[in-house]
Amino acid sequence: MLQEPRFTRAIMQSGQAHLIGPKTIEFHEKMYAMVLETLNLDKVSKSARAEELRTMPIDKIMAVPPPEVMYQPCADGVLWKEIPYWDKLADPTWMVDKPDFLEAVMFGDCKDDVSHPSKRSYQQGSIDLLFIDTHEDPCGDFTKVANKYLSEKDAKHLLSTYDIPASSKDTTPIWQLCSDYAYNLPVIRAAAAWPRPDKTFVYHFERGNTFRDDPPLRGLCTHMLDASFHFLNLNHSLSAADQKLATEMAERWIAFANGEDPWTPHGKAKNSMCITDDGEFIVRTEAEDRKRGERRWSKWDIVLDIGVEKIWKIISVYHAKFDMDER
Repeated sequence: MLQEPRFTRAIMQSGQAHLIGPKTIEFHEKMYAMVLETLNLDKVSKSARAEELRTMPIDKIMAVPPPEVMYQPCADGVLWKEIPYWDKLADPTWMVDKPDFLEAVMFGDCKDDVSHPSKRSYQQGSIDLLFIDTHEDPCGDFTKVANKYLSEKDAKHLLSTYDIPASSKDTTPIWQLCSDYAYNLPVIRAAAAWPRPDKTFVYHFERGNTFRDDPPLRGLCTHMLDASFHFLNLNHSLSAADQKLATEMAERWIAFANGEDPWTPHGKAKNSMCITDDGEFIVRTEAEDRKRGERRWSKWDIVLDIGVEKIWKIISVYHAKFDMDER
């Protein structure tokens, strides 16, 4: 593909712009061993083990490891030579993920990306909410993990910044932190690190969810809501104003795919297109965006000050409810 590229433009949206973090082969081997031990397959022959796994209900297997492991690729030295940690992907001098054949890129996020308009449950959504909802005391458990893996100063700073109390069942501040870490910040950092800023386009989708009739997700700009609009598949459920918004989004996305500039490039001013809750398309510089209450810039700065890998450590342990490094 590097010798004969199949495309020259890429859109990274509705997900984690910094990749779903690969893990080392040692991590995956340890996780596999844990699965085998839990399923009582660690002491049987390889052939018998393979047969058991082939015939075992998939739900029984999937119930063993933390769900996040299921979608984390392995840095086995073939496809991934090393772990591309978050800070590397945000480094403009690290060119592994920035091929020359990509003449233009688009990065985008939803304001409340971790929350999700699931039909099955108001509280079920992106992968983070699935983990958060397993805690009897979400804020209490998070506070314990933060105090264990961060310095006293950093833990206090993080918990106070996101208003996470010592004990509470309100998951809002935790999913906001997870959303900032996994979705919003990576878009900003990845765009800033892209080597061709005049062909980099960024958007922030902020239109509130109108598919739900009640709290807690009504009005939030939920996970993948941007895609729900611009693919036009849900137009029958949208108001006339939202249908107009969705159509304009589709036109801009198609224009980008066909070699046109959909709006002002990111450039030196770090411009971004804000698709507002009122249905407007407004290009703002980063300096202008930092003045808006809709964005959590001051909180994002704290995450960067503490260190993204430290934040990832406490989020991953909180989700899994154990630390693989301690097993």
